[in-house]
Amino acid sequence: MSIRPKKRSVRVGQGAQILDISKATFWRWHKTCPDFPRAIKLSPGCTVWDEDELIAWRDAQRTKVAHATEGGNG
Repeated sequence: MSIRPKKRSVRVGQGAQILDISKATFWRWHKTCPDFPRAIKLSPGCTVWDEDELIAWRDAQRTKVAHATEGGNG
């Protein structure tokens, strides 16, 4: 039997810290970036995101930037 690690949900403030951005930028990216991790609406006043998805998205963005800067120097 395998034990699955528990998924951790984070609110906007924690998500903004993970991405090292402001809460306003977090909400803007949520609304305008089509590949931004999907929000989970728990109630009208409570929205959360999967922490692992945010970290994976952040790392993918860093990889995109690194490849873009490497590609232009050849």
